[in-house]
Amino acid sequence: MALGGAHRNKNYLYVATVVLIIVFISLGLLSNSANNPITSSTSTVNTVRNTEIHNGEGNNVGGLDRDLADKQSRLEALQQEVEEANQKLEGAKKQYNQWDKKLEGLTDTWEAHDASIKQKMKELEKVVDSTKNKLISNQQQQQQQQQQQQSQSKPKKQMKDAGVRRNFWEYDFSKHEDLSEEGLSEDVTYLFGIINMNRRDHLGIANYSFENDYLHHLSQILLKNFKNQKLQIIIESKYNKHIEPLLSQLNSNSKNAIVRNVETSDLRSWKHYKDIERIRNSDWWKSTTGWLAGSPQGYSDLYNPIVMHKLIWLSQLAKSNPFRTKYFMWLDCGGICTPNIAGRGIDKFKEKTMHYMQHRFLTVLSPYPSNHEIHGCHRETMYQFTKGLAPAFVVKGWVMGGSRAAVGRVAGLYEELLKESLRAGCLGTEETVLTVAVYGWPEEFTIYFNADPKTPFDGGDFCALVNREEDWNEPVGEKWAQWVAKQIEKGN
Repeated sequence: MALGGAHRNKNYLYVATVVLIIVFISLGLLSNSANNPITSSTSTVNTVRNTEIHNGEGNNVGGLDRDLADKQSRLEALQQEVEEANQKLEGAKKQYNQWDKKLEGLTDTWEAHDASIKQKMKELEKVVDSTKNKLISNQQQQQQQQQQQQSQSKPKKQMKDAGVRRNFWEYDFSKHEDLSEEGLSEDVTYLFGIINMNRRDHLGIANYSFENDYLHHLSQILLKNFKNQKLQIIIESKYNKHIEPLLSQLNSNSKNAIVRNVETSDLRSWKHYKDIERIRNSDWWKSTTGWLAGSPQGYSDLYNPIVMHKLIWLSQLAKSNPFRTKYFMWLDCGGICTPNIAGRGIDKFKEKTMHYMQHRFLTVLSPYPSNHEIHGCHRETMYQFTKGLAPAFVVKGWVMGGSRAAVGRVAGLYEELLKESLRAGCLGTEETVLTVAVYGWPEEFTIYFNADPKTPFDGGDFCALVNREEDWNEPVGEKWAQWVAKQIEKGN
């Protein structure tokens, strides 16, 4: 019974619920449009649902939407950056392509220039080879012409080809007489010579005259330094009266001073006088350098015949040898270096110079490297006789000498060189010819340098032989000869 009553109670509740639902639906239909009951019901349901979402799980969905929106925004920003990067990459590619094209253009230009340069180098090499061949051909023609001229003139000696682009003289010393030195005294015979060449001035002497210059200096030099010395004086006979009082003083103890007369007519009849005059009076010789025409060498016909006779007269004195001495020395008496002998005295001077004259011919050299000529003779002409060496020093002619045999040997070489140099148009002085001899045959000479031989631009003191206070040095002639031989061997 109890169960039956309970069952009946449940049925009553179910019915009540259905009734309430129907009431609610009815009320909803009354509040909405009577024509759209489904829409109204749907809106009611949605309203209830929305209310439920906002009140519960709807909060989580809103957060996801916002996160999704942020990520979408960042994705869009990254896409924008990628697009900008792609644009820059495209710009870089375009610039690279432009540079690549420019590089290709530069490469083409360089290759074209390189090819042009190589072509020009080939053309230049052809020109150089052609020029060399022409020069060689011209040299061969000149050598042939020289050989023809020599064969036509029949010279007494032949030119020898050195094989290093030059010719030089080969001199035979045996062709001249050897002067014996047997039984001769270890002493010196000095030679002085004064000839009036009609100088216009000299050494700044006021009211210049030959008597005030050379005769005066000769007397002073001999009386101060050469009393009782063996000597010879060469002078014109018209001046003997000026010399006689001097001789009496020099020969107070013994007759050691003698006179030899040489006239200007003798000099003008000399075998080389006409050749000298022919060159001296030519326009091309006087214009060789500015100072020639106004110098005694240029305006006096006697200057060269006088100075060129120094070694010839010394050789003649050595042959005659009136005082039976072993050594012979020329000294100028023009008042420049020779008077300085008084500083140390004749005995010291004699000791020093005899040391240098023992085996060879003594010469003194001074620097003379810069001029294109040496006293009027072109250096190019001198190369024919100096084995191609360019003289940086020149022999100074105020002093020269040697043993009797050495004087004879060098004098023979000197006369041969003088003849050949005049034939070649080389008109210098005795210093020029002796310079050629020293450079061509250094083994014949004892060389005294007035300046450091390694610095030819130094200037030096051409009176150094009498001015230097120095100990005796070994003769440098042998060292000089060895140096020259080495240069020739090297082809310099």
